[in-house]
Amino acid sequence: MYEIFDDFLNRTTWHTNHQLDDDEFHRALEKVVRSKDFNPDQLSDYIDEKRANGAAAQASLDQECFEDARDRYVQEAWAVQDHLRATGKLK
Repeated sequence: MYEIFDDFLNRTTWHTNHQLDDDEFHRALEKVVRSKDFNPDQLSDYIDEKRANGAAAQASLDQECFEDARDRYVQEAWAVQDHLRATGKLK
């Protein structure tokens, strides 16, 4: 399921807060956020695995920059999921 984020994570600028990168993230998130199997913490684990497996877009970042970017996107995923749950659009 988390492979849907690969296009986003393979962007060399995925960590920069650039609008095009954010848009790519949100397109991927839209496809999975309503799934009962989606969990933002597992997305965090997936991003960590990408880095551990040598994904160039993650491996080239220093640890602090990587963690900041990963955590920001995971927090966004939680916020979207929580909003959907609070508005009754996610059960």
